Amino acid sequence: MRWWKSIKWFFSETLVGIVSGVVGGVLLLALPFLSSHVRQWGSSLIDMLCVKKSIPLWVIIVSSVLFVFLLFLVVSRLLAICFKDPINSYNGDVIKGIKWRWDYDGYGNVINLLPYCPTPHCDMQLEYDDFFPNHYYPTPAVRFRCTLCTNEIIIRDMNYDDLKKEVIKLIQRNNRIKESGEITI
Repeated sequence: MRWWKSIKWFFSETLVGIVSGVVGGVLLLALPFLSSHVRQWGSSLIDMLCVKKSIPLWVIIVSSVLFVFLLFLVVSRLLAICFKDPINSYNGDVIKGIKWRWDYDGYGNVINLLPYCPTPHCDMQLEYDDFFPNHYYPTPAVRFRCTLCTNEIIIRDMNYDDLKKEVIKLIQRNNRIKESGEITI
């Protein structure tokens, strides 16, 4: 399934460049065939611009530039909406009582996984300590602390690296479930 995600990423990133390259190439190939028509249209355009009108020329030019700019914005926004990957929109969840946020690399792997305070209206990044087995803690544990609201969360039976691996597995599971349409996240 991983190869499919990388193919989807490749096409979503490069499809716009390929389409614009093909359209530009076709226009360049058609230019010699249309040169007589272009000259005729160009002379007609110059004649039209030189004729005295009730609308000032600068208004027409500014309006044309604004129209082209707005058209570019609309087309780029539509392309961004069409090629948005729904999996990459899932970038935060509460797992094991902690609010986690993350990003994805170009291949769909979870990167920048960070814990945040689950207390409402706090949303501060948590600091953590690993506790290794000793006479006070017979099993490894991770203690998360919020420096803003002093909230503490202790997760036992694993250290921070093992916890991150388990959270990444749960994120991948949720992504698979979301892809198959079994649940909505």
